[in-house]
Amino acid sequence: MAQRERRHKAITVGLEADIALAAVRMSRELETRTELLDAIRGRLATATPRQRERIAWAVVRRLFPESKRELVPTPLHELLSALPDEAARRHLLLYATSRREPLLLAIMGDVFFPYFVLNAAPKGTTRRQFAVERSGQLFETDQVVTHAALARYAQRQWGLRRRASTQLALRTLRAGEALDATWVVSQGVRCLGYFPAGRTVEWPALAYCLYAACPRSDRRWPADRLANGDLARLFLLSRMRLQLLLRECREHGLVATPDAAGGFVELACRDTTEAVTVILGQL
Repeated sequence: MAQRERRHKAITVGLEADIALAAVRMSRELETRTELLDAIRGRLATATPRQRERIAWAVVRRLFPESKRELVPTPLHELLSALPDEAARRHLLLYATSRREPLLLAIMGDVFFPYFVLNAAPKGTTRRQFAVERSGQLFETDQVVTHAALARYAQRQWGLRRRASTQLALRTLRAGEALDATWVVSQGVRCLGYFPAGRTVEWPALAYCLYAACPRSDRRWPADRLANGDLARLFLLSRMRLQLLLRECREHGLVATPDAAGGFVELACRDTTEAVTVILGQL
């Protein structure tokens, strides 16, 4: 159990989309990571010193992982700066955040993806058990997942006892436009129930994530791994929705084999830098 808890460690900073996007803009005029950290702290004047420090370091670790001292611009920064669509920028921020915060992907992959996409019970439980855990009833009345149900699941499955962390994770996923929420009554208590956001990831953000996640030595994705992998789970993509997005990527010159006829999906560009150039040329 302790090993699982380390794997899905608590999250202490949310998406912080406005600060993160400001950091990307400011980085173009700064040279070092220290300067960027100071600039981020300066934008958090109303926060406590401890909060400023925590948020600044979290943003830099998530968006500038290759910058040890000197700031290193990346294709992600270029795309975040150029995309006109707010939802697409938030999807990209969520992807970058999930790579540093495994709890986000665990929640989406083990709970929301099976429950809402596969119509199955979350990993490690039965649908009947989860229905009782969600609402205290044997029959489901709302297609939502409450924080109370998720917190109990996280404690049982991962040994994660910090309810504030699972609450912040849900808020982060909502800020990243992967989830939405509505008010429900669960076990006699009015609370937020979470469900998949109405607008899913679009082709520009998905294309970037495909290239960023694919090993540089192999530009091909096994079709089954892609349909059941981290990207599909993070953005709650059904096989049908994923196929439609891959076809759009092909139309824009980013994917060579979108229908997985040969058992894999082949990427058309050499690397992430070239892919972002192609994306930006068609926005």
